[in-house]
Amino acid sequence: MQEIIKINQISGLLLIFFAVTFSLNAQTYNKVLPDSKSGKPMLFGVCDMEAFQDSSFKRWYDPEYEFYDVDSTNLPAPISLQGVTFKIVFGSWCGDSKREVPRFIKMLETMNYDISQIELYAVDREKISPDGELEKLNVELVPTFFVFRNGEEIGRIVESPKKSLEEDLKCILLN
Repeated sequence: MQEIIKINQISGLLLIFFAVTFSLNAQTYNKVLPDSKSGKPMLFGVCDMEAFQDSSFKRWYDPEYEFYDVDSTNLPAPISLQGVTFKIVFGSWCGDSKREVPRFIKMLETMNYDISQIELYAVDREKISPDGELEKLNVELVPTFFVFRNGEEIGRIVESPKKSLEEDLKCILLN
C-alpha cells in the first residue's frame, strides 16, 4: 500500500513539474500593456501577424499596408532571399513604426517571402524587451529591421530608409 502511495506522489510531482515547465516555456504572443506616456494600448514582447488584427493596431496598420505602392523595379531578385531571415523591432506607440512596419511587410510579401517567418518584437519607449534578449542587438531607434543571412546579421534599416525600403534592402542583400 505504501508503494502505491509513493508512486502516486511521484506521479503527481512529475505532472506538476511538466505543467510548470510547459508554462515557463510557452511563449506569450501579442501582449498588450498600457503605454506609460499616453495610456493607450501598446504591444510588448514577441508578436506575430495576428497582433495587427487587434482594433487598437489595425486602424494604423491596415491603411499603411493597403496604400503603400511597392516599387517592384527596385526589389531584390527572389533568389537573394535564400537563407535570409528578418527580425523587426518596433514600437506600436511610434509614428515611424506605424508607417514603416506595414510597408516593410507588404514589400516582403510582394517578394513572396513567408511573413510567418518574420520575428516581430514590440518594445516600450525605453526600447526594452521583456526577456532582455533585444538589448544585445543595441536597438536605439524604432523601427529597426534586421536582416540575417544564415544566422549572421548582414545589415539593418533603422527608423526610416535612406533611399527607399526596396533600395535599402537590395543594397543590404547585394553586399
